[in-house]
Amino acid sequence: MAVSTDQELSFIYRLFCSCLLIIDLMLCSNAVLAVECDQTTALQKLAMEDFDCEVLTGQLVYTESAEVMQQVFEKVKDISGSLRYHNTGDTELQIADLNFIGDQDGPYIIIEDNQKLQNIRSLLTMNFKEKEEKPYVKFLDNPRICDTLPMRHQLMDKVEGEIFFDNRCLTSCEGGIVDEHYLENFPEYCTEIRGDLTIAGREGSDGLAKLGQVTTIHGSLIIANNTNIPNLEFFLFLRQIGESSSTEPALVLTNNTMLTELKLERLETLNAAEDVKFLVVVKYIEGQDISDLDSLTDMSGNRVQVSHLNHSEEDDEDHEDNTWLGELLLLYTFAPCDPQSCLHSKITEFTSTD
Repeated sequence: MAVSTDQELSFIYRLFCSCLLIIDLMLCSNAVLAVECDQTTALQKLAMEDFDCEVLTGQLVYTESAEVMQQVFEKVKDISGSLRYHNTGDTELQIADLNFIGDQDGPYIIIEDNQKLQNIRSLLTMNFKEKEEKPYVKFLDNPRICDTLPMRHQLMDKVEGEIFFDNRCLTSCEGGIVDEHYLENFPEYCTEIRGDLTIAGREGSDGLAKLGQVTTIHGSLIIANNTNIPNLEFFLFLRQIGESSSTEPALVLTNNTMLTELKLERLETLNAAEDVKFLVVVKYIEGQDISDLDSLTDMSGNRVQVSHLNHSEEDDEDHEDNTWLGELLLLYTFAPCDPQSCLHSKITEFTSTD
C-alpha cells in the first residue's frame, strides 16, 4: 500500500527529533560537573592531601583559629555561598581573587569584629555576581579600617555600600617644591600640607596623582612655568587653600601655557588675612583662557587679579602688589642656581608684602 506524503514527512520529523535526543543524551553523559565542597569537606580533603574541590559552597568561616582556610582559598577561587571573616588578628585582609558566583541571599562577605584590621584593598581583586540586594560586603565592628581618600571611594564602589573608615592613619606633612624627590617621599596617607606648596617647571602631570589625597594646604599653592598641564584635577580632594592669618595670596597661577581649566571640583575655601588684596593671582599668555576661573571669583569674594604676561600696561597696574610675583617669575627663569632649589629657599622672601 502506498504511503502518503504526509505520513512520510511525519516519519522523517520523528526520526529527526529522536536523533537530537540521542545527541543531547550523549553530550550530557560526557559533561563533567565541578566538584563542590562545603568547608568541612574541603578541610578534610586538604588534610588528606586529596584536594579536588573546585567550588566552595555553604556558609564559610575564616577566623584566627581557622587560618588553614587560607590554604583552601589558594587552591579554589569560586564560591557558591557566603564567607564570614571573623575575629582575626590580621592587619590586612588575607583573602583575594575570589569569585562569588552563587545566588546568595544577603551579603557575599561579612567582615566582623577584626580589631586590628586596617587594609582591605584585596576586596578590589574579587568578583561578585550582580544582584539587586546590596551591599555585597557588610562590615561590623572593625574599628581601624583606614585608607587614602581615593582608595576609599574605589572600595565603596566595589562593595556597593558604605564602609566606616577610621581616620587615625591620615597624617600631615611638610610643603615644598614638588620635584621627583618630593613625590618619591610623599607620605601615602598625607591629607594636610603644612606651609606653601609649589609646582613649577614641570612638563606634564606625571606623578602628581600622589597629591590627590590632599584636602588642605596650610599655605599658598603656587603653580608656575609649567607646560602640558591642562588642568589641576590631580588635586582630587582639595577643599581648602591658605590660612586666615596668611599675608600672601592663597593661589598663584602664572605662565602655565597649556592650562585651560582648573577642575578643582571639591575646592570650597580660599583663605588669607583680610588686608591681602587678592586671594587669587593669575597671569597667563595672550589668548589663553581658563574656562572655570569664575568659580574662584565667586569663592574669593571677587578678590582675583588676572593679567597677561605680555601686556606691559596690565603688568604695571598695582605694581606694588605684583612685585613679589614678578620676582618669583624672574627667579625661576633666570636664577643662577638650580631653579627649584632657589625657588624653595626664596619663596617666603618673594611673597613678602612688607
